[in-house]
Amino acid sequence: ALPGDKQIDIVWEDKSGGDAVSFRIYYKAKSGTCDADATVKFGASLSAMPSATTISTTTISGLMNGVEYCFGIISYDVYGNESEIDYKSAIPFTSAGGLSVVKIGDGEIKLSWDEAEGANGYNIYYGVNTGDYGEPIAVTASPKTVSSLTNNAIYYFAVKSVNADNAASIDYSNEVSARPFSFPNNLIATAGDGRVELIWDCEAAGVDKYNIYYGITTGEYTKDISTSTPGTLGNPQVISSLINNTTYYFIVKSVSVDADETESDSTDEANATPSG
Repeated sequence: ALPGDKQIDIVWEDKSGGDAVSFRIYYKAKSGTCDADATVKFGASLSAMPSATTISTTTISGLMNGVEYCFGIISYDVYGNESEIDYKSAIPFTSAGGLSVVKIGDGEIKLSWDEAEGANGYNIYYGVNTGDYGEPIAVTASPKTVSSLTNNAIYYFAVKSVNADNAASIDYSNEVSARPFSFPNNLIATAGDGRVELIWDCEAAGVDKYNIYYGITTGEYTKDISTSTPGTLGNPQVISSLINNTTYYFIVKSVSVDADETESDSTDEANATPSG
């Protein structure tokens, strides 16, 4: 029994040696165990004829997503004799969709997707080649951050919904891609005469440039400059033409090499008061 959106595909093998001339499939919403009484034919039913091979399939639609159904199949020979009933259960549910990248981080990507009706969880698939994924990450709900990624590598993501039987949907969601990149941290501001020197840590993987924001009120940055090189010990970024005896507050953000120029989270704020 293969679950889908409001439907179940029933697949069976004819083991009658060619004696079966027809089949009848019974189904109902599950209450208790499916095989509590193997002599009882239950719920709605439909007829099916043997296929040209020993493997046959039919689809039962109009079901409710998230509801567990019992299915039973009986084969009949030309004389009307019937086989014992064979039982299976399954839970229909929808595939995941609407996958999007919510946030690009330092070695991580945050994903979001639409809730799938009847799903009990989700599997996130990802890899560095489109359509080629490794082992999935099992999660219970959206959103989810995938971490331990390599900065400056492009990753491709897709999601499958999973029902309460731990069966994954046949179809993937839409695929999205994103490139994590390095974030700056440990910002240090050192005051001079009408100037402040800034240094910070950053691996620079996947980084195109750095945006420096500053102002004279904590948390309020009225000016900004961009630089392609990080401020490092021995080669700091210098902010000049500042007013002595005025405290300045600074943050730094890295900018991704991607065309959309995604900005990182900012460093912690640092401050310094130039004097001369």
